[in-house]
Amino acid sequence: MTDLLCVTCPVLRPHATPRRPNNPHVCDGCRERLAQDLAALPDAYALVDTETGRAAGELRASGFESRPPLNITALSLLGPGTDTPPAKLDAWVQDWATYRQVTLPGTSVHVMCAWLTEHLPWACDEHPAIDEFAGDIRDLVGELRAFTGRDRGESVGRCPRKLGDSTCDTPLYVDPYVDQIECSRCRMTWKRRAGEWMHLRAQQMTAGVEAVA
Repeated sequence: MTDLLCVTCPVLRPHATPRRPNNPHVCDGCRERLAQDLAALPDAYALVDTETGRAAGELRASGFESRPPLNITALSLLGPGTDTPPAKLDAWVQDWATYRQVTLPGTSVHVMCAWLTEHLPWACDEHPAIDEFAGDIRDLVGELRAFTGRDRGESVGRCPRKLGDSTCDTPLYVDPYVDQIECSRCRMTWKRRAGEWMHLRAQQMTAGVEAVA
């Protein structure tokens, strides 16, 4: 009989051998990782508003008073849409609540993360799409940490993309949670699995910007 392996190890530990879980679906290490990521999400999300000067989620028009230019990446994380942290978390909250037939929590990131943490043991044991949930949480934490500069990883030089007559020249980092390098300014990406990382240094040299060693 083939050993049952953790379904989230390939998501949370893509370069390691999957572990055998003590409970169905998810091993103890991945359970702990998911709990830690859910605990880290609220604080990481709260830091995004420092780039907008507004409280997270409060992106309403308030006249034409002078204000600093808004960071487009911050707006994409705070504004409306299905890919924002609140929207993704809410989708999972509603999904789990339907399975468990329990009352929905509030819609703040802090409250939803606490609710998901409370129901995480059940989801790790029984939810059929716990691997998809793990992928979403990993991506959210990676996006927020990369944006706020926390745990953004090793420096890999500067962005070589041409923007008009100049070069983007924004510092690039290998984020420990994301399998790609993404420029925080122009959103240019280099995906490791597509073999694009090996071409980055040549692009940097051609553009005359700082390159990886």
